[in-house]
Amino acid sequence: MGTIKSAALAAVTLVALAVRAPLLGTAYVSGDTEQYLGVAEGIFHGGFIDHARAPGYATLLALFELVGIDPVHGVVVLQNLIGILLPAFVVLVGWRYFTPVVAVTAGFLTAASPLAIAVEQFALSDYLFGVAFFVAVVLLTEAVVRIRAGNGDWELLAAVGLAFGLATLIRANGLIAVAVIPLALLLGARGWRPALRSSAIALAAMAVVLAPWCLHNLIRFGDPNVSSEGGLALYARGVSWAEMPPSPETHEGRVALGVYNTADPEIPHATAGTTPGVYNAFVAEGRTPEEAYAAMGALAREVIRDDPGAYLDDTVEGLGLYREVLDPHTFTSNPNHDQIFKTRGYIRGQDPGAGEIAGDSGLTRVPWHLAQFLSKLLFVLTIGGLLILLLPFFGSERSRLASATMLLAGLVAILGVALTARWEQRYVISLLPIIWILATATVAQLVTELAALARRLAPARAQGEAA
Repeated sequence: MGTIKSAALAAVTLVALAVRAPLLGTAYVSGDTEQYLGVAEGIFHGGFIDHARAPGYATLLALFELVGIDPVHGVVVLQNLIGILLPAFVVLVGWRYFTPVVAVTAGFLTAASPLAIAVEQFALSDYLFGVAFFVAVVLLTEAVVRIRAGNGDWELLAAVGLAFGLATLIRANGLIAVAVIPLALLLGARGWRPALRSSAIALAAMAVVLAPWCLHNLIRFGDPNVSSEGGLALYARGVSWAEMPPSPETHEGRVALGVYNTADPEIPHATAGTTPGVYNAFVAEGRTPEEAYAAMGALAREVIRDDPGAYLDDTVEGLGLYREVLDPHTFTSNPNHDQIFKTRGYIRGQDPGAGEIAGDSGLTRVPWHLAQFLSKLLFVLTIGGLLILLLPFFGSERSRLASATMLLAGLVAILGVALTARWEQRYVISLLPIIWILATATVAQLVTELAALARRLAPARAQGEAA
């Protein structure tokens, strides 16, 4: 078995290397990249200019610049190197908690899926956050399994908190761990007291990681939050993306509505692009960035309170769009809906100045098409992912606990994004390792259950024919 596992690890690593080799040296940027670079420029020359975002990614860019490496290309090459190694880690995870077939299939998809390029080749925090979040979820999964076996060692629980803390320093979305950790450990502990003790250790370790940054923000900006842009993100989600206009009853509402009305009403979601204009309008009035974010957050909460039904409807629509990203439409006659087309379109949309888009090399193209085909099979056989919800109720205890923990983390992550940020396909793409493992495990379990059912029915059928 060791030889087979080693061969599987080598195979997915070679596929990942082949796919990424033509892409090395290619890096894409977006408007958010410019914001990260703006923060990075000042880190070693006066400190952080604000705490709108978590500090991890901007600090990484600053470190590349400090040693004389172009930060955009440096960070993307780093992401490519991680992308070459990550599939092997996925294989190990799938092998430990499920089966070798699940491990190899999920590892191959992580190595070859064209969707990964839509985050990995961009100088944005989403890819590294996704990797850090996946590692944290795997550690949490192991903690849940060990607690069920009566071995809840504090070192592993501390590692869970440290990993989630690191993910949070890359993107503030990692704060969902405050909900995920206790719920997951409750699954393993079978009682609230041991779950509470275990959660306290993990969350304390996470707090230790975040404390220096929060203390820095309190001293420098008077605000201990990991990120101050929550109000802007909620405005982008609840007002701009959902097309729910702000109320004109206040001065802030009239300012925001004036910018909101500049969007073309004939273009769906055209108002999504008005969020920066509202922020700039508030800053032009003399508000600090934090005051502008706060005002936008207040407007968004007011809109949501006034029409919670529309907000929830839009949330459901957003979740449907995230699900649609994972459907490559491989079996349709129109090639302009597959994952390769989506990836190229996404890159063009985010970086209009991008040169040749990835995928023309045979090293990239062949694995991409095979990954698309496997993606479609998984999408169809899991009924668009719905059957994944049943996975925690079948299989061995270890696989049930693992699938429940990963599913909980993935659902809370995507639901949190759908509720608080405007739709961006890269948010669900950053969760792909978890999705590939769960989807493949669901199909494998489905085959196992059907085979077992066939074996049970065979003797009864034989007896009926004999009679």
